[in-house]
Amino acid sequence: MLRKISTLLAVAIFVVFATKLYSQEKPVQQKFAKKIDVNAEINVPLTNTGAVKGAKGELIFNTNYDYPSNSQTRPMLVLDDFDGDGVKNPVMVGMSRLASNVDGNRYVNLALRVDVSTWVAFSVYDVNAYTGWGSIQTATSGNLAGNALIMAHQGGVTVPAIYNYDMDEVTEEPSFAGNFPSFAYSVVNNKTMYLGDGGAFSTTTPWTSFDSLNTLAGFFAQVSGDTSLGSNFDTEVGVHVSPDGNHFSAFSTVGRDGNAFDGTPLDRVNLAALVYSNDAGETWNYEEVAKCGVTGTISNRPDYAPLFANFGQSQSLVDNNGVVHLGINGYSVDMASDTAAVFPALYWNSRDKKFIALSDVVVEHDTNIINGYPGNGIGNAYESVGATADGGFVFVAWQSPEYKDGSLNMASTGVYYTDVSYAYSVDGGRTFSDPQILVGATDVDECYPYVADEVEYNSDKGTATVHFVYYDDAIPGVSLFGEGDGSDDGAWYYDEIEVPYTPTGVNDQQVVTSYSLSQNYPNPFNPTTQISFALKVDSKVQLNVYNLLGQVVASKVYGNLNAGTHKYTFDGSNLTSGVYFYDINVEGVDGSRFSATKKMMLLK
Repeated sequence: MLRKISTLLAVAIFVVFATKLYSQEKPVQQKFAKKIDVNAEINVPLTNTGAVKGAKGELIFNTNYDYPSNSQTRPMLVLDDFDGDGVKNPVMVGMSRLASNVDGNRYVNLALRVDVSTWVAFSVYDVNAYTGWGSIQTATSGNLAGNALIMAHQGGVTVPAIYNYDMDEVTEEPSFAGNFPSFAYSVVNNKTMYLGDGGAFSTTTPWTSFDSLNTLAGFFAQVSGDTSLGSNFDTEVGVHVSPDGNHFSAFSTVGRDGNAFDGTPLDRVNLAALVYSNDAGETWNYEEVAKCGVTGTISNRPDYAPLFANFGQSQSLVDNNGVVHLGINGYSVDMASDTAAVFPALYWNSRDKKFIALSDVVVEHDTNIINGYPGNGIGNAYESVGATADGGFVFVAWQSPEYKDGSLNMASTGVYYTDVSYAYSVDGGRTFSDPQILVGATDVDECYPYVADEVEYNSDKGTATVHFVYYDDAIPGVSLFGEGDGSDDGAWYYDEIEVPYTPTGVNDQQVVTSYSLSQNYPNPFNPTTQISFALKVDSKVQLNVYNLLGQVVASKVYGNLNAGTHKYTFDGSNLTSGVYFYDINVEGVDGSRFSATKKMMLLK
């Protein structure tokens, strides 16, 4: 009976998709990620004429290589107390290329922050070896404690290396076949999981002496038990290990026959999928995260049908509780709108198993995005996620379109400038703050953010410190795709942000059982204050602020918020001192309604 119901439901879903899709005047025109041409990569025009931007943060190193990843951003920023002073320092790997390099060669740089605003960067491998797509992890204990583990690819092979912090020395390990390397090393049993063009495990020293080797497709088919998945998995897979070494995770998209609204049978649609281990890599499990082109996938954007496999940009991590946290490009079709394509930044975790849109809904619907995006950075793209070890605090950053005077800020190269936006959660990824700009100077192209997996909690200060890097593209657009020259004035920058945070116990939080609107705090205030409210079910919410004449001076509308506690920061900078009122109007998904009004005072 259950199988029959499931079949009927699948048919019903397809009928709804087909009706909405073909009622449009034109079929949906989908966009897909571009692929790098290796030869074009070598012959990119280079210039030094890009303006020096003076971007926010600390300069790490200059490079004209303006495309650090395809679909998966491999771990490129870690923290390590390599100088023994009790403070963890950021360590980064990234691709370097300058006009002075022979034949435009690129190479993998290792960069260490040795003091405030002082970075030392050097090539891990021979600068003429044409290495790229580096990945890094620091071993905090076990056989390799005190070392940075690095992998890069070079002409179809993966080249591992170990950097010893104390000896300031790099040792290259034997190479093996495979491109786009991603790996994670467990300090529990010295096991390494490697996924690139092949999947491998290591249980012996050295860390790359693999005791078993399988193709990438074979590994996923073996774990999933579904041989029909075949070679459809993206060749780039993000591999991560928890801080305590007990949990592995690897996320990928699966391109099969199409998307649900195309009429593709649900058992053949493209997928987002996850493999994970909760016993330090001894055994593995498979989980289908989502089918592509299905509405109802995104909890607060139920009419969106996401197309994860079209671009597949994502980055994930796994915390010490075994919860996988995922940030992913949510490029979708809005089945309830005249605007076919929408561009949300999405978050998902393996505990709650629901996608949350983090970006501004107005930006998501900007119809100009689809014809002016740089490289593969369509809309809100290149999501990156960090978390405290227990997963209680989660931070997601992403590349977002830049606006100037209310419109997309277009560069002379024909693409729009980008900023870096973020949102964070203090309840383990159940609810998130409103999106904000993390780095966003006007007419500056800040892109490709990467957040260190490890977010540091400071109990004395009651804060979470997030470490991140981003690229400042001196000439907007991806030179590899002919969207402008590569410029030596392009550079990687580092910065950090502190966010107020007090752990509440992620796994034993109280469930909200009723609606409520709290008194703002502080009150009186100048010029900002926080308004907190609680939702017992997922709900549409509108907040309004009124003056004594009953005129609306501010309004915030949420398309759909998850059940739980939320905070809204009200800014009265443009208002005069006096008494104001704020109210809330809620419509729950179960049909329930709630409204309330409170008074607050602005004193300047």
